[in-house]
Amino acid sequence: MDNLIIDGNNIAHMAFGIAPLQFNGQRTELIKVGLNMISAYLNEFYPNNVKIVWDGGHDSYRTKLYPDYKRKKKELTDAELSEKNIFFSQLGALRQCLHLLGITQYFCKGREADDVIFTILKKMLIDNEVNTAVLISTDQDMLDLFNTSEYLLIYSPIKKKLINKKSAEDMLGFPITYFKMYKAISGDPSDNLPGIYGIGPVGAKKIIKDFINEKFNPLHDTVSKLFVEQQEVYDQQLELVSLREIPYNEIVAGKISDDIAVEDVFQNAITIFKQYGFGIDNLGKFILPYDRYIRLRNKERWMDKWI
Repeated sequence: MDNLIIDGNNIAHMAFGIAPLQFNGQRTELIKVGLNMISAYLNEFYPNNVKIVWDGGHDSYRTKLYPDYKRKKKELTDAELSEKNIFFSQLGALRQCLHLLGITQYFCKGREADDVIFTILKKMLIDNEVNTAVLISTDQDMLDLFNTSEYLLIYSPIKKKLINKKSAEDMLGFPITYFKMYKAISGDPSDNLPGIYGIGPVGAKKIIKDFINEKFNPLHDTVSKLFVEQQEVYDQQLELVSLREIPYNEIVAGKISDDIAVEDVFQNAITIFKQYGFGIDNLGKFILPYDRYIRLRNKERWMDKWI
């Protein structure tokens, strides 16, 4: 497999969700679990091109359109605020470790990871720079990326399986072209998007089915009538859930990792192991996928200069 893209914050939250780990008085679960997860992905997919994309904040276009976009409904408690600070402290350390291990990362300030990934994939797959790509994420919003290219696969680290466009449509129960419509009608609690009042996921699927079968009749269907009555709400929600292509120069400027020599990766891995309390007996198993990836990537880049 050639190209692997990882939804960084999505994976980080998974790693942080396990029982807290400590070493030398510092919390380390996000760092240790996160690095081991990515090592496992390198071993499973054997890529020669890896990109990890991080959230750079809320998109100002969306917050201007809908001020409550992604706004939390309640104030954080002191304990929750403390955990949030610990999360971001570890997240910064994880990014630094990945930099030392030679993994290319992207952080575009003021841009959401979904939009950055969409822009990268569009350039890679639509512009025929590559043939296939695998995205690792548990975020259901990413299913809309199947509208970008049929050569995309999405890997769920929870279900541990790959899905393609057809399997996504089988799971949803409708063609992927209607996914944005579904999200706009049903809403998205994680982004604080209410959708259309009184409908919900089941009603959203019914409306989509009516559209597909050309049986949409607002005069005889309560659910459909609610949809028509809240057309302006739907239009706003549709704009909010739609992926946005951002200027590619911002993607380039957001690249936060550079090339690294193979020998440096090994030495850096030893330093990381000592700093965060990894078991030294597992060093070989941990470092092999990173070492193999850097060797393969550097070899291909060296060959490209001579072709």
